[in-house]
Amino acid sequence: MSFTRRSNTLFHNYSMSGSVISRKFVHRDLGVIMDSKLNFKFQLQKMLSSTKKTSGLVYWISKKFLKRSTKMVLFSALVRSKLEYCSEVWNGICDTDKSKIEQIQNNFLRRVSYYECGRSSSYNVSLEMYHLTNLSVRRTYKDIVFLFKLINNIIDCMYLVSKVYVNVPRLNSRHIRHFRIPQAENFNLVPINRLMYICNSLPSLDFSLSMNTFTQRVKNIIFVIR
Repeated sequence: MSFTRRSNTLFHNYSMSGSVISRKFVHRDLGVIMDSKLNFKFQLQKMLSSTKKTSGLVYWISKKFLKRSTKMVLFSALVRSKLEYCSEVWNGICDTDKSKIEQIQNNFLRRVSYYECGRSSSYNVSLEMYHLTNLSVRRTYKDIVFLFKLINNIIDCMYLVSKVYVNVPRLNSRHIRHFRIPQAENFNLVPINRLMYICNSLPSLDFSLSMNTFTQRVKNIIFVIR
């Protein structure tokens, strides 16, 4: 299997014991479907198809429940968890795909609010009403926390650590950047570059804090920005 976005790709045949090894263009590894162009099209298709069905099932099972919190717990456990699985890998998707993911949660909340109130509320109002957060913001939070764990050796992966370039600013520099990002044509396709870019946009982050303090501070920053 080769990974490239070139339109004209040179393929070479490989053989083992006289048999040609068949080439694959899609491969599933640890629950994430990788395609040869790294646009995660098949991963998104499977994820959206699965969560649409599960979301509808959760709605019909829970619509007569008296407690809102019970409905949201079921949605978070059975639907949202699938929408966020390994998002650190595929979160470099385009805005159109991000909107499709957001629409899953939006549709569920709209149906629940219509059943409870007799009318559908806007997405932002529903998020406030049911104490949920925009999925895109939650993925950003996961990205930042993943990089924190990587730097502080909570996640043990020396290869990824070697790809993190800490920025040493000049003494009189006005711009605070935590990391130096290598030049790349499609840096969003490189997860570690995307994570560093996100953290650079939040200069108040302090990676020397404890895990609990850091995560709480990140929540205070990005959930308020939403």
